[in-house]
Amino acid sequence: MREKKNDVGYRMALEGFQSMIHILVYILIVVLLILLGKRAYTIGYQVVNTDPVAEENGVDVTVTITDDMSVMEIGRLLDDWGLIDEEPVSFAIQEALSEYHDRLLPGTYVLNTGMSVDEMLQTMSASETEDQE
Repeated sequence: MREKKNDVGYRMALEGFQSMIHILVYILIVVLLILLGKRAYTIGYQVVNTDPVAEENGVDVTVTITDDMSVMEIGRLLDDWGLIDEEPVSFAIQEALSEYHDRLLPGTYVLNTGMSVDEMLQTMSASETEDQE
């Protein structure tokens, strides 16, 4: 008889532990969904927001785009120089959705912090560039 009582207690404890694990997994899933939602919102906002970094008269910055640079690397370069106020992935999405997709040309460009991302893409896709060589 004693073995049955101990067995019942063990099973109840095990079921309680399993229930706690399920609850923790559900909490973890909810937290991950919230974090992913925040990340998606941030990137979406940056893609849609086309405001330049500076108001009106910005600062001219000379950047050189090489042939082997990806759009993400160009986005990092522009972010490092303070020309865009967004993550490189947002810049890559903006480029992919723009009419300048796959039209960025290597060269040296004078960009301004008062330019929107669309204006920068237009400038970097123009055929007239200065070579720095």
